[in-house]
Amino acid sequence: MKQRHSNNTLVVIQAAFPHSLADDVLEVMKVIPATDSEPHGDAAFKVYIDSGELKIPYRVYFPEVYSWQHKDLTNTQKAILAAIFTRHHSGYQREIWADKLTLHPSEWSTPFIAALFGDYVEEILAVLESKLGDNWGSLIQELAVRNPKWRRPLNHQILNYWAIYYRQKTPFLTDYPGYKLAERFGLWDKKTAPRLIKNGKQRAML
Repeated sequence: MKQRHSNNTLVVIQAAFPHSLADDVLEVMKVIPATDSEPHGDAAFKVYIDSGELKIPYRVYFPEVYSWQHKDLTNTQKAILAAIFTRHHSGYQREIWADKLTLHPSEWSTPFIAALFGDYVEEILAVLESKLGDNWGSLIQELAVRNPKWRRPLNHQILNYWAIYYRQKTPFLTDYPGYKLAERFGLWDKKTAPRLIKNGKQRAML
């Protein structure tokens, strides 16, 4: 197993968090095993929060981290660890760490949570539906206000995954968890698939 993270890996991960958390991020990276597979940063999505721009990698490929490895981290550092692993290439890992991240509402953790609304793994969406409380509402809405251009591609991601993977099982978009999360937290653009939305709501009323 590789012993140290590459400089590129550290740069990519640091860019996903505010500068004020730089030291905490480095502490977290000490407990994450290194790998030869670099984070997929080319498809990073950029969002703006009060403290500046975050570039969140599309996927990371780190080996699994066990509880004994992160037991001495602070609560903030555990939230950073959870955020990093919500970008993991394994849907099972994303589900585990998404669950943990729902316990840490903050301005910087919000983009990681909101990005999962567009995930294609139904179990992750189920976790978010059950675990995200009202304390996330204002944070997600503030993210949407600061990043109006980001909302539309997220909507299309939700729409595409529903159409490809879930349309047969869940015929109406309005019943799909990804859509319900985006609608509930103000991330759904009404210009996206209005006919599908209208038809789904009309059928639901019958």
